[in-house]
Amino acid sequence: MPVVILVIDRYLEWKFGVPFSFAVSLLVGGLKSGSEQCTTAGAVLLAVLVVGTAL
Repeated sequence: MPVVILVIDRYLEWKFGVPFSFAVSLLVGGLKSGSEQCTTAGAVLLAVLVVGTAL
């Protein structure tokens, strides 16, 4: 299982950059641990990255 996560992480870094990979890690980590702050930070960072590229 850790190999699959590593492959997905490397793909996200290659395709979208390090900030996108960090935001996804925050979001997934927050969901798994039940931390609302971590989940919110990841979701907001993803929204900023997605909207920033659309402008």
